[in-house]
Amino acid sequence: MSCRDYVYSEDYVEYILPCYGNLEKFQESYRPDCFQSIGGGLAVLFRKGNYEDEIPINGKIPQCYGLLDTSNIESTGVGQIRRQPYLGFRGNGVLVGVLDTGIDYTHPAFLNGDGTTRIAAIWDQTAQQQGVRDTSTIQVGDLELDPFTCVNDSSMPYFYGTEYTREQINEALRSDNPYDIVPQRDENGHGTAMTGIIAGNEIRRDNFSGVAPLATLVIVKLKQAKKNLQEYYGIREETPCFQETDIFFGIYYLLSKARKLNMPMVIYFGVGTNQGSHTGDSLLCNYLEYFSGIQGINFVTAAGNETNRGHHTYYSFEEGVSYKEIELRIAEGEQRFSFEIWVNSTNLFSLGIISPAGEFTGKIPMTANGTCYESNLVLERVKICTRYHIFGLYSSRQLIFVRFSNIVPGTWRLRIYNEGSPGSFHIWLPMHGFIEEDTRFLAPVPETVICDPGNGEAVLTIGAYNHNNLGIYLYSSRGYTANGQIKPDLVSAGVDITAPDIMGGYTSVTGTSVAAAHVAGMSAILWEWGIVEGFAPRLTGGDIKRLLIMGADRSGFSYPNRQSGYGIANIARAFDLMRKPLE
Repeated sequence: MSCRDYVYSEDYVEYILPCYGNLEKFQESYRPDCFQSIGGGLAVLFRKGNYEDEIPINGKIPQCYGLLDTSNIESTGVGQIRRQPYLGFRGNGVLVGVLDTGIDYTHPAFLNGDGTTRIAAIWDQTAQQQGVRDTSTIQVGDLELDPFTCVNDSSMPYFYGTEYTREQINEALRSDNPYDIVPQRDENGHGTAMTGIIAGNEIRRDNFSGVAPLATLVIVKLKQAKKNLQEYYGIREETPCFQETDIFFGIYYLLSKARKLNMPMVIYFGVGTNQGSHTGDSLLCNYLEYFSGIQGINFVTAAGNETNRGHHTYYSFEEGVSYKEIELRIAEGEQRFSFEIWVNSTNLFSLGIISPAGEFTGKIPMTANGTCYESNLVLERVKICTRYHIFGLYSSRQLIFVRFSNIVPGTWRLRIYNEGSPGSFHIWLPMHGFIEEDTRFLAPVPETVICDPGNGEAVLTIGAYNHNNLGIYLYSSRGYTANGQIKPDLVSAGVDITAPDIMGGYTSVTGTSVAAAHVAGMSAILWEWGIVEGFAPRLTGGDIKRLLIMGADRSGFSYPNRQSGYGIANIARAFDLMRKPLE
């Protein structure tokens, strides 16, 4: 078997680890069956076994990411821009990279006037064919980074799945049976809808237009997470779920494409997770920060749809209080189930669990290196695996990871112990869609529920509002981050928005992914203005973030705030701020 076989095999699990080029030391330390670089000093290790085995030192089990959703052009200020002849930007000369469920490449929203495609390439991770290789390096400022520093397979960086080129897609479009030539399909529809909002064609007969209808598209169709990872986290098999390693590889693919084509690119995430410390120090957030210095690259993601779901709680200990009990209601239908407790304290916290029938685990002892301590509740036949992560690769905070097998419905009590100096803790349940609707805390805290990678500083994080009545979308995730950084950055239109569907027509979509898609389109317009047209040839992703924040509409409310960050994204106001340099 080769590395590409391990990607799909359920007999192999994957970990993310640091890797700085000493191949002998890496192999001696971890003895992998295979490993692949993802750049940024990280590698993915493949090992035969399961996630119940001991975790490698400094190793991280990939997180699971889910989809963030289930008259808008005027509300964004794009209409005003198009009506001004000296500004009529539509994303020409700019790449839009999308990590999502794929795309309906036959939809009219993605075709040129002559029937050819506006897509430069599609990497379909689900297609188990020969991967492709691109040996180009990525440049950060004056530093050229070799993507093959820690590689033992010459087919990196996208060594599995299948890439379909513009030429192949055009050949398919000319055919009576296009899917015989390019079989990539978007079975879900989320990727098609979001890509259409970002950069779908202006089709007047359908009264539809994307924000940047002349941008060039590069699509990553993420493969479904392995069953072994979904089972580890307790996520039902039929739930759309994408593992972190595939997202890392997808980002690297998009960065390589931007480098090869020598075009500015906005990278859009249609996925997110409620896992992690929510401080912006996750591996993925740090990875995006590492590459955010590349000129002509920026990242846009949705805040998530976690407000009013009951998936987060928080407690700060006062002097003399030794433990706090948190009530958690488990709904009918849950079987496997997991959650994370993140501690902010100079001393260590520990955990005890009380079942609905009153069985008590006692204070669960700590184990080294995140080893699973198994508790068995006899009356309810529930198994509980508790892992204490005292230090880790990607956070300085203590993590207590808890996983149930055969969990029973009812009210469970989590007893969190603090026997030292005062401290605080957050608990996050899995994101909406990963657990039953009625599984929730009985005393939830609706703030601090931004989904990763939206907690990262390098990312433009977007919440949703209703552009018809100016109200914040009910479920739009509220900030701030767990360490007090302002998120979301902005809000945009995200309620009842028209988007292309996978039947060749259009549908209505709602959620923060929709709002983020609008801002990704605005980013493409700013890249065209700055780099393609030469008004700001050294424009960076940080500059785009600042321009959009400065131009936000803040009339009628104080800012920044937890619901809308710095205000409503409005690209016309951003250009107004720059009017003098333009005249």
